[in-house]
Amino acid sequence: MPLSNQTDANTEAVLIVRKDCDSLQDLILQLIDPQQVIETQRRVIEREITPMF
Repeated sequence: MPLSNQTDANTEAVLIVRKDCDSLQDLILQLIDPQQVIETQRRVIEREITPMF
């Protein structure tokens, strides 16, 4: 599918953590900047950078 046909719903990142694992949730919140993730996704979609897996 061409990138121009992409929608927000199929370009979002999701991370699922057990609700009883507070220490892991806290660690993720300290390490991951949601705005940086969004910006990186935008740059990949716009072909400004190549995704790394």
